[in-house]
Amino acid sequence: MTAEPPLGGEPALLDAWWRQFVATGALPAGLTVVQTRLVRTVARGALPSTPVHVKAMTFPRLKDRIRYALRALPLAHEAALLRAAAANGLPCPRVIDVRGERRFGLPFRSWLVLETLPVRPEPPLA
Repeated sequence: MTAEPPLGGEPALLDAWWRQFVATGALPAGLTVVQTRLVRTVARGALPSTPVHVKAMTFPRLKDRIRYALRALPLAHEAALLRAAAANGLPCPRVIDVRGERRFGLPFRSWLVLETLPVRPEPPLA
């Protein structure tokens, strides 16, 4: 489940990040965590070509594993929605990578790497 391929040496970096996440459940050093919840972590980092946000999910609760046993993983679903929005001309982050791993048919790890949108100041209210 990978989006359009990144440029340069980025596939190797993404693979290394993914291997560490699958092995330990933690995102690699160098990514700055900006939000955490029970099953989801959002971190900020950079690839050689662009700043990125990484959304990572684990499924520690049985009810979450059962819920997604027969469905698309949440981050794969989010990636599909972002691609559809972009195809319709809406400004949204570019999907760089989306991956998921199941064990024994149940969700184990999932992640979504998005290009960070530039922050633009709000125009003054008239």
